[in-house]
Amino acid sequence: MPEYVYKFSKKIREFLTVKYHKFISIMAYPYTYQIKFPLNNYKVNGCKFREDHCVYDGVDWGIHLGEDCNKRAGTKIRVVGR
Repeated sequence: MPEYVYKFSKKIREFLTVKYHKFISIMAYPYTYQIKFPLNNYKVNGCKFREDHCVYDGVDWGIHLGEDCNKRAGTKIRVVGR
């Protein structure tokens, strides 16, 4: 491939990459570049993912489809990935 074609195609790729990221950033659901946990020292200390028979306030909620990280009220948190 001639050098001028390579340089031109590289410029096109860079241009499209910038346009893509600008487009994604204005969508209703912004693209997350890196997922971060909501707490610095995130540790599961409640019901674990897919744990069976999770009981809260005397009610059996069945199979747990999440995981619990119980902290004191007022603990500072952040949005996942933002």
